[in-house]
Amino acid sequence: YYSTDNGATCTESLYSHPGVLAFDGTADTVVDISTQLSSVQGNNPRTIMFTVKTSTLARQKPISTGTAASGQAFTIRLAADGSVGVQGHYLNYFPTTTFVADGQWHHVKVTWDLVALNIYIDGILKASTTTLSGGATAFATFGNSNFLGRSNEDAVLDYFTGQLKEISFWDVLVGDCSPGFTSINSGLTCTVCGTGTYKTASGNGA
Repeated sequence: YYSTDNGATCTESLYSHPGVLAFDGTADTVVDISTQLSSVQGNNPRTIMFTVKTSTLARQKPISTGTAASGQAFTIRLAADGSVGVQGHYLNYFPTTTFVADGQWHHVKVTWDLVALNIYIDGILKASTTTLSGGATAFATFGNSNFLGRSNEDAVLDYFTGQLKEISFWDVLVGDCSPGFTSINSGLTCTVCGTGTYKTASGNGA
């Protein structure tokens, strides 16, 4: 849940999974959430948040949404160098240079607001761009071929090996208040809004 206005009622995420999911890099542990999650369609704002643990150095896609076609997907990708990035299928791949494949838990938040793509790791903004091929529609998403643990492209599955927890998808920009953090960068403070859920006490936006 998240409040976009100070004192406003919390709004429910599109889909969330609070528990820990383990993936062994095969089809056996993939979670198909295509029916549970109606991913953000078109070129609309979104936030994906999750906490990840992996020590595998390989290209892998722990979270994929949309459809495996040019200009129709929004996918979280871990590169072979252990960094986190966002894949807009063929149009764009935008990475960070932050190493997360160290076998420790790392909180990741990705936001897209039609202009800027931002990637936060452990509460710190690690990469941001407004220069993307495809322009304002660089990360437009269509369809609901949504998976945890693999790509939604059958020809290149990029299975994930590791663990995920605190996974949530939003059709709004979730600000700097994230599970596990009480004050990040901007000085916003978190208050509980239901069990295990959060909102900002002041301010909004990412």
